[in-house]
Amino acid sequence: MNVDFLTPVKDSVVAHSILLPSTSLGANMRIHTQTDGFPDLEAMPFCAAVTVRSGGLNWDDYNKHLYNNDTLSFCNKIKVSPDEDAEKCCPEYMSAKVKLVVNGIKYEKFVKIPKGEPENFMEDNEFISKFKGLTEPYLSNSRADKLTDMMLKIDQANNVNSIFELSQIDV
Repeated sequence: MNVDFLTPVKDSVVAHSILLPSTSLGANMRIHTQTDGFPDLEAMPFCAAVTVRSGGLNWDDYNKHLYNNDTLSFCNKIKVSPDEDAEKCCPEYMSAKVKLVVNGIKYEKFVKIPKGEPENFMEDNEFISKFKGLTEPYLSNSRADKLTDMMLKIDQANNVNSIFELSQIDV
């Protein structure tokens, strides 16, 4: 979810709605249940709360926010429900609509084709940001930079062996 339009006001968000096709798998999917010692969370509200609070969602954000009282409290302000516009695009696209109320002002954004889909490729800087967010816990900055450069030129490579070598976890 792109939250650029939230950046100046993310601390002031008082209500948040995510409207999805009713067939979307993530709407009511549980992250953990209370019986396994983790908070009882639904995936979409939790991911949305983390995204709004952090400006994005990376792999390690789960650990940072899973027991964060402010994030968990914010999850209760998020409502996930079906949306007619998103329904029209399903199942071809994973469309969604986000509605926010910030300081009494309503914001709404519909995304027909999310970033990363074949029809809406990420820009290089978006790919780099996502890639580094996912690899940061496992690769040194130097190795991640080299691997990123190689991934961006993969179409020019004679073979991919060096990519596999660089993708090994740093000890």
